[in-house]
Amino acid sequence: HVRLHEQRADFGVEADGHQHLREAHRAVTHGGAVLVADRDGVEVDHAEEGVGLVLHLGPVAGGAEEVTEVLLARFALPPGKEEELPTPEPPHAGQASSMWRVQGLSNDRLGDGMEFRVRPAYFDFLSNIEGTTPYSELSMADLKLVVREGYVHLRQLEIARVTALGLQTGGAPNRNGRAFRFRTGAETKDLSCDDCLLGYLEGGLGEAIEVLPNVAAYGLVSGRVEAGDEVNSMLSALGTLGLAINTKPAAFSLEGGFQQGIDQEDRTLPFGKAELRLGRGVHWDIRFHAEQRESLELGFSVGGYW
Repeated sequence: HVRLHEQRADFGVEADGHQHLREAHRAVTHGGAVLVADRDGVEVDHAEEGVGLVLHLGPVAGGAEEVTEVLLARFALPPGKEEELPTPEPPHAGQASSMWRVQGLSNDRLGDGMEFRVRPAYFDFLSNIEGTTPYSELSMADLKLVVREGYVHLRQLEIARVTALGLQTGGAPNRNGRAFRFRTGAETKDLSCDDCLLGYLEGGLGEAIEVLPNVAAYGLVSGRVEAGDEVNSMLSALGTLGLAINTKPAAFSLEGGFQQGIDQEDRTLPFGKAELRLGRGVHWDIRFHAEQRESLELGFSVGGYW
């Protein structure tokens, strides 16, 4: 027996299956159980097949009938169903975080070439890496070299790139997120030249929304600072709209906008980029690439992960 409150009410479990409730006034049978109630309490007795449960409540006038009805209604409910939660993939089931790629290029001004890319860490919108934040990019020391007509050119050395759309996934679609992007490094000013490197620092804020599961749209307003001999305008503003789709078998990203010079040359440079990943392999995949920045360039690449 366990004391329940200051009025010395008892909770008892009786192994012999007999009733032990003083002054029982009312008894109801339900499903093999006997419920006995009076002003002092309610008893549930499972006869000799089970365990007698005695619950003494406080003396409430006329309350025994209501308590009995509540218990009967509760016992009549069907058992509840457990909610099945999705089981996340373990981190080792996805691609590794370091990547190399070999890409064939076709440029409408510069002709054909080959691009060699090494990214030690970590992922982009197209990556199939488990355990990362959805709709995000995080890369460091992303190196791109272009070989054209026997010459090797440095196209890009992106020191750091961070993009996050700030969306809550997993049952919360159509939820707005605060998007941001930061990137810095060196790259060619556009795709119309191979030897026109400049340094840059770029950062922006915006909004994003998950329009469908695994499909996000976003917009960014950014500022950019450039330095180098090939700079047309040291300060510029960028407006960007994008779409990111990432599933296991394939992924697709689309981004476009404009770059507007502010301080020197008042030039507006439109840009656009589309990329498709096929394959869910842990160690390799293939990608198709199309980009417009003063020149149109198409590419097909095979990449590996380690």
